[in-house]
Amino acid sequence: MSVIYELDLFHNMLDSLNESISYYKKAIDDESKYKFCIILLSHFMELSLKYLVEKQNPILVYEKPYSEKLIKEKTITWGQALQILRNCKIEIDENIKKHFNELALLRNDIIHYKFSYETENIRNIVVNIVTDVRSIFIKAQLDDFYIKTTEETQALLNEIKDEYSRELHLAQANAIENANGEEILDCDICGEEKTVNLIDGVFHCNFCNEDNSYVDCVRCGVSILESESIHYGETEDGDPIYLCEYCDGVVNDD
Repeated sequence: MSVIYELDLFHNMLDSLNESISYYKKAIDDESKYKFCIILLSHFMELSLKYLVEKQNPILVYEKPYSEKLIKEKTITWGQALQILRNCKIEIDENIKKHFNELALLRNDIIHYKFSYETENIRNIVVNIVTDVRSIFIKAQLDDFYIKTTEETQALLNEIKDEYSRELHLAQANAIENANGEEILDCDICGEEKTVNLIDGVFHCNFCNEDNSYVDCVRCGVSILESESIHYGETEDGDPIYLCEYCDGVVNDD
């Protein structure tokens, strides 16, 4: 027996978002999954704008709202939807439009032609789009779709709830990708957890972008992290001079 499956505009939008985030999570271990993440995210973005337009006036979703056979008419593009929302006095700044364009161009390359992408850039796109759409919902004074998404999607939305947490989420994702099976460490400089990779003897934090490495105390020879040492300037040859905390105390006592 054939089964009818259908989704209204709102639930179609949510379904694409949930599936996109599912691929986003998988892509940390398999970058090919970002392809499907972007396709579905683009669908979410387009349907979100149409849903927001529908809430202003349902007939505005169609390119020819004056048509006698409205249901058979083509629906508006995401660009047209965005302009309608602006005309309805919903504030959408140019940065948001720039993010939407960036997503649309990448989606078109994936769908219609050959493509390439940098995984770090993809993660930025995903975080920007989800954040931007939520902000438009708030400006349009509509209920947030957050509570109706899957637990996996909600977990991501919680991780990127403000600018600081978004930057931390992206830094931790970069650290996972750069780890190559090695342990991911906490940063001794900024204090954030799971943001540091050890690369060629240097500890690099993907959040504060500071590097840290082991140096030798010039007095006792003990090896210590540069961030935990006291910098005493440079030698005549330009080499840095470091003291450990103990030797710094001895020198100051003298």
